[in-house]
Amino acid sequence: MWYWYQDNNLIDSTVTGRLVLPGNGSIYARMIDLNGCEVISNTLTFSDVPAVSLFPNPASSSLTIRVSMPFDDYWSYSIRDAAGRALRNGISEKTQRKLMCHLWQQVLTTCKLN
Repeated sequence: MWYWYQDNNLIDSTVTGRLVLPGNGSIYARMIDLNGCEVISNTLTFSDVPAVSLFPNPASSSLTIRVSMPFDDYWSYSIRDAAGRALRNGISEKTQRKLMCHLWQQVLTTCKLN
């Protein structure tokens, strides 16, 4: 089960690991598996971002970033694991970017838009 927090307040719980951002603020997720093991993501701070989706999360074969916001020529991203290690950085000119991640461990990932 995924528990989503915005500005340290629980805002949603899901079974999919996907959340459409409700607005500006600091967001993090807490995942508890069926064995009771818990993982907490890094905290991401968003401002003036109406909608960014990162799914599936965690990912084992591919990961999709969907940006529903205006941007100039491109947007850049950094995919990180729960420990904050950069797994992939890049840029995109499209509103959706699919990344192959079969070489990554299946870990909770976060996306930072630059």
